[in-house]
Amino acid sequence: MIDSMTEDQIIQHLIQTALVNGKTRLGFIMHSEVVVPEYLYKEPMITLDLSHRFADVDMKFGPESFSATLTFKGERFRCILPYRCVFMIHQGDDVVMFKERVDPKDLPAIRKSGAHIFSLESKGSDMKPEAPEPTVKDRMAARGFRVIEGGSNDVQ
Repeated sequence: MIDSMTEDQIIQHLIQTALVNGKTRLGFIMHSEVVVPEYLYKEPMITLDLSHRFADVDMKFGPESFSATLTFKGERFRCILPYRCVFMIHQGDDVVMFKERVDPKDLPAIRKSGAHIFSLESKGSDMKPEAPEPTVKDRMAARGFRVIEGGSNDVQ
Protein backbone atom coordinates (compact mmCIF):
# COMPACT_ATOMS: atom_id res chain seq x y z
CA MET A 1 0.00 0.00 0.00
CA ILE A 2 2.66 2.55 1.02
CA ASP A 3 4.69 1.74 -2.11
CA SER A 4 2.11 3.51 -4.27
CA MET A 5 1.48 6.45 -1.91
CA THR A 6 2.77 10.00 -2.38
CA GLU A 7 4.60 11.80 0.45
CA ASP A 8 1.42 13.73 1.26
CA GLN A 9 -0.60 10.51 1.42
CA ILE A 10 1.98 8.91 3.73
CA ILE A 11 1.92 11.92 6.08
CA GLN A 12 -1.91 11.98 6.00
CA HIS A 13 -2.04 8.26 6.81
CA LEU A 14 0.41 8.62 9.72
CA ILE A 15 -1.49 11.61 11.17
CA GLN A 16 -4.86 9.86 10.93
CA THR A 17 -3.42 6.70 12.49
CA ALA A 18 -1.87 8.69 15.37
CA LEU A 19 -5.15 10.57 15.98
CA VAL A 20 -7.06 7.28 16.31
CA ASN A 21 -4.76 6.48 19.23
CA GLY A 22 -5.36 9.79 21.04
CA LYS A 23 -3.93 13.26 21.46
CA THR A 24 -1.23 13.94 18.86
CA ARG A 25 1.37 16.71 18.65
CA LEU A 26 2.38 17.77 15.15
CA GLY A 27 5.39 19.90 14.23
CA PHE A 28 5.13 22.26 11.25
CA ILE A 29 7.74 24.23 9.36
CA MET A 30 6.19 27.66 8.91
CA HIS A 31 5.42 28.45 5.28
CA SER A 32 3.05 30.82 3.52
CA GLU A 33 0.65 27.89 2.90
CA VAL A 34 0.25 27.26 6.64
CA VAL A 35 -2.80 29.18 7.84
CA VAL A 36 -2.64 29.88 11.58
CA PRO A 37 -3.10 33.01 13.73
CA GLU A 38 -0.82 35.82 12.56
CA TYR A 39 1.30 36.00 15.72
CA LEU A 40 2.63 32.46 15.04
CA TYR A 41 4.25 33.46 11.72
CA LYS A 42 7.27 34.94 13.49
CA GLU A 43 8.29 31.40 14.54
CA PRO A 44 10.26 29.20 12.08
CA MET A 45 8.46 26.08 13.39
CA ILE A 46 5.37 25.49 15.51
CA THR A 47 3.80 22.52 17.26
CA LEU A 48 0.07 21.99 17.57
CA ASP A 49 -1.82 19.49 19.72
CA LEU A 50 -4.76 17.78 18.02
CA SER A 51 -7.33 15.23 19.09
CA HIS A 52 -10.70 14.01 17.86
CA ARG A 53 -11.71 14.33 21.51
CA PHE A 54 -11.29 18.14 21.51
CA ALA A 55 -14.67 19.87 21.21
CA ASP A 56 -15.61 21.31 17.81
CA VAL A 57 -12.26 20.68 16.12
CA ASP A 58 -13.99 19.71 12.85
CA MET A 59 -10.95 18.12 11.17
CA LYS A 60 -11.15 17.68 7.42
CA PHE A 61 -8.49 15.81 5.44
CA GLY A 62 -7.81 16.71 1.81
CA PRO A 63 -5.24 15.50 -0.72
CA GLU A 64 -2.57 18.16 0.07
CA SER A 65 -3.54 19.52 3.49
CA PHE A 66 -5.95 19.18 6.35
CA SER A 67 -7.90 21.75 8.30
CA ALA A 68 -9.00 21.99 11.90
CA THR A 69 -10.64 24.61 14.09
CA LEU A 70 -8.32 25.17 17.04
CA THR A 71 -8.29 27.55 20.00
CA PHE A 72 -5.47 30.06 20.40
CA LYS A 73 -5.48 32.47 23.35
CA GLY A 74 -9.17 31.75 23.87
CA GLU A 75 -10.13 32.48 20.23
CA ARG A 76 -11.27 29.87 17.68
CA PHE A 77 -9.32 29.84 14.40
CA ARG A 78 -9.70 27.68 11.28
CA CYS A 79 -6.20 26.38 10.48
CA ILE A 80 -5.06 24.96 7.15
CA LEU A 81 -2.06 22.69 7.54
CA PRO A 82 -0.25 21.32 4.45
CA TYR A 83 1.21 17.84 4.80
CA ARG A 84 4.42 19.01 3.12
CA CYS A 85 5.11 21.28 6.12
CA VAL A 86 4.86 18.48 8.73
CA PHE A 87 8.26 17.55 10.16
CA MET A 88 7.16 15.69 13.33
CA ILE A 89 4.32 13.48 14.55
CA HIS A 90 4.30 12.72 18.29
CA GLN A 91 1.71 10.42 19.81
CA GLY A 92 2.16 8.79 23.21
CA ASP A 93 5.74 7.54 23.50
CA ASP A 94 6.26 7.52 19.72
CA VAL A 95 7.94 10.40 17.93
CA VAL A 96 8.48 10.32 14.17
CA MET A 97 10.68 12.93 12.48
CA PHE A 98 11.17 13.29 8.73
CA LYS A 99 14.87 13.60 7.88
CA GLU A 100 14.41 15.81 4.81
CA ARG A 101 12.44 18.35 6.84
CA VAL A 102 14.83 18.76 9.75
CA ASP A 103 18.00 20.87 9.86
CA PRO A 104 20.88 18.35 9.51
CA LYS A 105 22.74 19.99 12.42
CA ASP A 106 19.80 19.01 14.69
CA LEU A 107 19.87 15.30 13.76
CA PRO A 108 22.35 14.17 16.48
CA ALA A 109 20.19 15.69 19.25
CA ILE A 110 17.05 14.23 17.68
CA ARG A 111 18.67 10.77 17.59
CA LYS A 112 19.64 11.07 21.27
CA SER A 113 16.03 11.98 22.13
CA GLY A 114 14.89 8.54 20.96
CA ALA A 115 12.79 9.85 18.07
CA HIS A 116 12.40 7.62 15.03
CA ILE A 117 13.91 9.38 12.01
CA PHE A 118 12.43 8.40 8.66
CA SER A 119 13.40 9.33 5.16
CA LEU A 120 10.46 10.08 2.89
CA GLU A 121 12.68 9.33 -0.12
CA SER A 122 12.33 5.61 0.58
CA LYS A 123 8.92 4.00 0.45
CA GLY A 124 7.20 0.80 1.37
CA SER A 125 9.37 -1.88 2.89
CA ASP A 126 12.37 0.47 2.53
CA MET A 127 10.69 3.04 4.80
CA LYS A 128 12.44 2.14 8.03
CA PRO A 129 13.78 4.37 10.76
CA GLU A 130 17.48 5.18 10.58
CA ALA A 131 19.66 2.98 12.73
CA PRO A 132 20.44 4.73 16.01
CA GLU A 133 23.91 6.20 16.43
CA PRO A 134 26.10 3.57 18.17
CA THR A 135 27.05 4.33 21.75
CA VAL A 136 30.67 4.39 22.94
CA LYS A 137 29.99 1.03 24.59
CA ASP A 138 28.75 -0.42 21.26
CA ARG A 139 31.76 0.94 19.36
CA MET A 140 34.21 -0.49 21.90
CA ALA A 141 32.49 -3.90 21.89
CA ALA A 142 32.60 -3.92 18.06
CA ARG A 143 36.38 -3.48 18.26
CA GLY A 144 36.68 -6.55 20.46
CA PHE A 145 36.99 -4.85 23.84
CA ARG A 146 35.14 -6.41 26.74
CA VAL A 147 32.92 -3.77 28.29
CA ILE A 148 32.54 -4.00 32.06
CA GLU A 149 29.49 -2.36 33.60
CA GLY A 150 29.60 -0.46 36.88
CA GLY A 151 32.44 1.21 38.66
CA SER A 152 32.88 4.85 39.36
CA ASN A 153 34.53 7.79 37.69
CA ASP A 154 35.29 9.39 41.06
CA VAL A 155 39.00 9.74 41.80
CA GLN A 156 39.99 9.76 45.45
